[in-house]
Amino acid sequence: IANESADETMKEANGEAIQTLASYTVSEAQIENLVTAKGYTDCVAYITAQECSVVLAGAVEEADTLIVQEVVMEQTGLTADKIKIIGTN
Repeated sequence: IANESADETMKEANGEAIQTLASYTVSEAQIENLVTAKGYTDCVAYITAQECSVVLAGAVEEADTLIVQEVVMEQTGLTADKIKIIGTN
């Protein structure tokens, strides 16, 4: 963005990309906080334009999957088939 030789279109595209990544980072933190607030000891979320992956400490049961999916869908607008939930066991 700060490159003086870059044209305005390139600067604008890079600015939009940075804004998108910042938005993903905020959403990831919100998901992690909400999942932790629901009683899970540790959680890491990673969002891309197409999907979200969430890693939970320990084994993941079906009830866990539904709880985490609900949180992710509310925060991102993604559908359940775009959400991956992974346990560390």
